[in-house]
Amino acid sequence: MKKIYCVNCLKKVSSLTAILASAWMLAMGGCDLVDTGSGGGATYLLGINFHLVAMNGPDAAKNSQINVMMDVIRRVYKNVDFEVDSVNIYTHTGPDADRLTNIDIYLDEDNSGWPDQMEELLTWSARAPDRNLDIFLVRSIGDEGILGAAGDIPGPSQKGTSRSGMILNTFGDFFTMNRAELELQATTVVHEAGHYLGSYHTTESEGLDFDYLSDTPECPQWSFDRNHDGQVSASECFGQDGRYLMFWVAGDFAQETISAMQKDQWAGHGYVRKK
Repeated sequence: MKKIYCVNCLKKVSSLTAILASAWMLAMGGCDLVDTGSGGGATYLLGINFHLVAMNGPDAAKNSQINVMMDVIRRVYKNVDFEVDSVNIYTHTGPDADRLTNIDIYLDEDNSGWPDQMEELLTWSARAPDRNLDIFLVRSIGDEGILGAAGDIPGPSQKGTSRSGMILNTFGDFFTMNRAELELQATTVVHEAGHYLGSYHTTESEGLDFDYLSDTPECPQWSFDRNHDGQVSASECFGQDGRYLMFWVAGDFAQETISAMQKDQWAGHGYVRKK
């Protein structure tokens, strides 16, 4: 079973079809957390706002679900000396929230290359006028199994634009998600936040496009597409960048490696502060 992990992963997006074709996908076999052993150096601070769209419940339930996700998110960030220093939870209700909690990924009347409903929802980041990353939890993102999408690469460091934040799929209801599903979504947050803070996929699906960094390996199709299916998998690229967080697809092994240049990209974003 595969699920599309992110939407906006091309260096230059020209259409929704191209966006979906470039998605990071998760092969449902598990992805354990490991310590990449970076350690030392400066500590960077990042805040997170979770926005529950047309999903309301007791504060205790909200906090419990968010805490499961934050345990994973903090563990991953700790490996590169990042610390999440503030977490806020916002609940949005009413007719507009009911309409925007199920994102139509093909409705693009302004021909921007992005779903209109996603663009509208991300402008709601203005309702949280801090310097935190805004994550909107919705009930569905199309019917393609998309787990999440960031507004841009990198995303803006100002609130209220149609690119200001990211969306996360709860597949019906955040409050019914079990621990394994929440941990999967926490990994989605870190990967999508990697895009928002400036990082592309180390290798794209066809093994023909790569990021711009000199310290991340590449996995070219002509050398590593061993089954000749036109894509490079995480297992085919295990000895290259298959174990990197920003590889295009997840495998059945830990993928938590973050390069020094990727860390520097993240540290340079306007939402990140030096401790």
